[in-house]
Amino acid sequence: MPRPVPSADARAAAFCMALPLVAAAAALPGAEAGIIDDFSYVHMARTLADTGRFAYDGWSTTTVGAQAWWAAAWVRLCGFSFAVVRLSVLPLSCAACGLVYALARRAQLPREDAVFVAALTGLSTPFLQLVPTFMTDLPALCLLLASLSGFARAAGPPAEPPAAAAPAGSGAAALGWLVLGTACGIVGGTIRQSVWLAVPTAAATFLVLPGLRPLVRAAAAACGLAGAAALVAGMRWFARQPYALPTVLPSPAEMVDPVAVAGPALQIVSEAALKLLPAALYCLPWIVGECRGVAGGSLGACAAAAALGAAAVIGGTVAGGCEPLLSWAGGSWKPDGGLFHDVGVGLLRAAVILAIVAVKLAVAAAATRELGRGGWRRLLALPPALLLPLVCLVPYVAALVVVSRTSTGIFPRYYLPLLPALACGMLAMARSASAHLPPAAGLRSMAGWALVAFFAVRGIAIVHDEFADTRARLAAIAHLRDRGVPRERIASKWTIDAWEQVEREGHINDPRIRLPPGAYRPDVPADYPDPKFARRFPALKPEWEVVARPAAAADPADPSAADPPRFPYTVWRRPPF
Repeated sequence: MPRPVPSADARAAAFCMALPLVAAAAALPGAEAGIIDDFSYVHMARTLADTGRFAYDGWSTTTVGAQAWWAAAWVRLCGFSFAVVRLSVLPLSCAACGLVYALARRAQLPREDAVFVAALTGLSTPFLQLVPTFMTDLPALCLLLASLSGFARAAGPPAEPPAAAAPAGSGAAALGWLVLGTACGIVGGTIRQSVWLAVPTAAATFLVLPGLRPLVRAAAAACGLAGAAALVAGMRWFARQPYALPTVLPSPAEMVDPVAVAGPALQIVSEAALKLLPAALYCLPWIVGECRGVAGGSLGACAAAAALGAAAVIGGTVAGGCEPLLSWAGGSWKPDGGLFHDVGVGLLRAAVILAIVAVKLAVAAAATRELGRGGWRRLLALPPALLLPLVCLVPYVAALVVVSRTSTGIFPRYYLPLLPALACGMLAMARSASAHLPPAAGLRSMAGWALVAFFAVRGIAIVHDEFADTRARLAAIAHLRDRGVPRERIASKWTIDAWEQVEREGHINDPRIRLPPGAYRPDVPADYPDPKFARRFPALKPEWEVVARPAAAADPADPSAADPPRFPYTVWRRPPF
């Protein structure tokens, strides 16, 4: 009997799932120490596997929950190591890319566009930085996408077929998909609280979607109530846990203060535009067509205005006089005084600003045309796989703005949930609007793929350099310990030393700890060399410090060497900026 041949969609989904795996493997990751915040989550998983007790350690602002239990099962089966714990969530990272592809296809994007959206997400710099770690962002993203996929499937088949024999969302299958979507959203919220927002938001959208049977609407309402209950109960439970760090919300006056909200909102817009720049380049012919129509058909006028604007941004970046005004446009990419570097940052900022303006014009022109044809009801006619992720971005972005007021800021990884929804929306609008423009507007530009590759190379280099630096520091610590220096007398990178602090005292000495009372000790000596963590690691009394200082290497095995021993490692020169 001949073997069944995988469909083209199955092959494309497998390709998308392999992209982050291959890219992360190319970075040669591997180090038995913490990377970013995952030292805390790894320690929680090991404690859970060893003692059966789920406990926070004074570092986590996320719930971690199901992820720790999942990794604890791997530890019990395979034994503990950082590699085992990190490998436990690698399938979820790959599955996230497959789910992006599946949602894009269900949103009626062509196969090549769906692959592009999955690559844009899975090869983005923040995504690749997290693949070889035990951070909570990618498992939570996977379950968020699974939840949205379940709700989209429950809403019925895509609108692509010309006719359907039954109303959308009919039968027991729809109820099963609703239950699955709700379960994934609730479980995902035990990893990162923001996933809990998806279930009640998606369920509320079901109340206004056309063509659903009353039974499906009622089931969606019940699922929404279950999701809201999980959100409230989960947040209250987390706030009562010893050594947990629940987020403190700003006052109601600060939440509605337009000046206080404007800063984070502008940051979100600029960072989202930067990360979606490949999608803007990918559908550049459509954007040019729409902008040309807005400008009355004068392509030369559009090009001249863009060139003048780019020159002004680059000149302002290099000169430095406009830095406060332009600093928002490049995110974390800042000028440093070097001409080549600053010109590159200026180009990036110009691209972000031009992309925001051009995409805004194109979307406004296309939306005005679509609304003129069918009014706001045209929005509800969008495929559920496109509409639901876009709607769920509203409470998520609002939560980012609110939380940023009292937290350490909005990290690049927080933008990952925005990428699939916004990229799918942009490409879907480009496909729909191209029918009203010249034929060239329906083409796709390879410049988008080139920028995806650039961000991927940058992400691979960052991952490699981070792990290589960590391995060298571990070797230096081992060298000192072999010569009789106690571990608590050695300071290195905070992600390595935080593990030692938790091992010795059970928790980080963080002023945000509320429970148990008195757990935070403000009177400990500020011995740690990094001022940001001066009193966080009181178990360490450093007399030696491992530092990154480029210099000629000496033989670390030579005890008579006058200079401190060197532990060189290879750095992959990441692309500029």
